[in-house]
Amino acid sequence: MTGHYGDGGLACAMLKHKTTIPYSFTGHSLGAQKLEKLGMNTENVEKLDEKYHFTERILAERTAIYNSNLIFVSTEQERDEQYSHQLYKDITNNFKHPLRFVVTPPGANTKVFAPMVGDNISQGFARVIENIITRDIYSERRNLPFIISASRLDPKKNHLGLIKAFAINNELNTRANLLISVRGIKDAFETYQNAAPDELEILDKIFEVINEYNLIGKISFMSINSQTELADTYRYMTKRKSIFTLTALYEPFGLAPIEAMSTGLPAVVTKYGGPSDVLYEDGIEFGVLVDAFDEVDISKGLLKALNNYEFYKTQGMKRVKEKYTWEATAKKYLDAISKVEENSEEVVINNYFIEPKSINLDKTFLRNYTLKNK
Repeated sequence: MTGHYGDGGLACAMLKHKTTIPYSFTGHSLGAQKLEKLGMNTENVEKLDEKYHFTERILAERTAIYNSNLIFVSTEQERDEQYSHQLYKDITNNFKHPLRFVVTPPGANTKVFAPMVGDNISQGFARVIENIITRDIYSERRNLPFIISASRLDPKKNHLGLIKAFAINNELNTRANLLISVRGIKDAFETYQNAAPDELEILDKIFEVINEYNLIGKISFMSINSQTELADTYRYMTKRKSIFTLTALYEPFGLAPIEAMSTGLPAVVTKYGGPSDVLYEDGIEFGVLVDAFDEVDISKGLLKALNNYEFYKTQGMKRVKEKYTWEATAKKYLDAISKVEENSEEVVINNYFIEPKSINLDKTFLRNYTLKNK
């Protein structure tokens, strides 16, 4: 069996308890990292726990980790940073089986996120993009490349840092436009009141920066509603020598940059988290890594990609083809699972604490943790 995230992992642990069938766990992003990025402390612990259910989530994750036969991680950094966190360290330190962690990065769907070949963009959707550009961008700027941000509106994705980086660098906002994906919002300049409350707050702050720095005519908002539309957008933007960016405060892996790189867009991405392994290895750059907490560094990174466009385009496409395809991912999964089968008797004996005794559902758990680590 295989379980993804804490809930899937918990389901697998329960099923293993009943059936002895081994399972793999893929946590993707563990709760402890989100807890820390939200700045949990003794004053806000109860409010954040009520909203995000950290107590239940971390118990589920610990149970999934403890009982798993394999743990698939996307990068070595994910393994070393996330699973060694104090909230999981006691159980990961007790792992006895050498097969437990397998570094297996996910891959881009290269059939969907294919590079431009001839004119492999839906003509109807190309017109949609062109109409949006005409609507939002001043006529004298419509032939400029775009900086594309295609992540969901979430505080940790740091759209505000990107907007500020674009705003404060005159060379950057003279040479390129900014395109921000806002799913479900037809025209953000007209209204975005149908957005979720958290998204509303982000958009309000974005428009404060737009108005403060007079960025009207330099920024476009677009609702991209499917992977096909996203891939078409990327391909269309490669014709304009555009670049992709993800300035998240922390990104566990970062499949989005890989998908963009697969189509031929150079990537400028946060150095915090998995992208630092994806875009840089053994002294070789495959994209530009930036400090997401530093708007000046973000703007310099974006200019670096624009100034070295063909190099980063070629490097990005090469990186995906060599290491980040689903074929390569599937092979690693199969090889690891085969080894579990070979050692099944030894592994299954590692048995089933469905609720590790070090944590229970007592709501004082997180308060005690925040006090200890204040």
